[in-house]
Amino acid sequence: MKASTVAALERINRAFYSRRASEFSDTRKQPWPGWRRVLKLARDHLDGSRISVLDLGCGNGRIFNELGPVLGSPKVEISYLGIDASWPLLTLAARTVAAGGWSTSRLVVADLVHRPLAELEAATRFDLIVNFGLMHHVPSRKARRRLLVACAGRLRQGGVLAVSFWQFGDRERFRRRFLPWRVAAEGPPAAPAAIDERDLEAGDHLLAWGDAGAVRYCHFADEREAGALVAELGLEPLSSFLEDGGSGDLNLYKVLRKGGHNT
Repeated sequence: MKASTVAALERINRAFYSRRASEFSDTRKQPWPGWRRVLKLARDHLDGSRISVLDLGCGNGRIFNELGPVLGSPKVEISYLGIDASWPLLTLAARTVAAGGWSTSRLVVADLVHRPLAELEAATRFDLIVNFGLMHHVPSRKARRRLLVACAGRLRQGGVLAVSFWQFGDRERFRRRFLPWRVAAEGPPAAPAAIDERDLEAGDHLLAWGDAGAVRYCHFADEREAGALVAELGLEPLSSFLEDGGSGDLNLYKVLRKGGHNT
């Protein structure tokens, strides 16, 4: 995929989240059931008195309040770092984190497509990295692979990486939201997209959101693509499962572990 196409797809989502962050957040108040399942699985494989968590694409920070009840105990201290490309969503996440009262939590706005995790110090490693609701917004397989490789490289020995892939592409209710690529901006009149459709990858779609003409770029990674992406990381598979939504299979989760024990 050409750099110009990647940039055009990024512009679509940047416009959406800059204008619709509050509305979007209002539809995302509760954690997905699959998140709790991942946290319980991670708890069974992590040890020690401190657990460091990296939340990629943290959005409004709604997983934050789940970490303590599932991972924590009187003997376990949890540190949290949330990263997102959307400053408006991070502003909402800041309220959640502040209400939690943790002294070891912070939020960072960052580019997760071109230089993922470059803002972190070279030696920074995490016990648990969660990458939820993010992969479908990363344009190009090259960038998706780069992001996951960066995640794997930031795990401590014995650490756990969990990634979700939104399974919207083969569902009729979502397919009805697919739009032609000439629709590149919110609201009338729609502006033509600066996108060469021949350069798009299989699974790339433009989706309508809500009733006010809002649109997002989303990529559908099916089981085959998702499996191939995580297989390249050299991590130990712990679990692969479908969860979430009314049908219980809206997200595909891949949970992996870096061999060895935490130090």
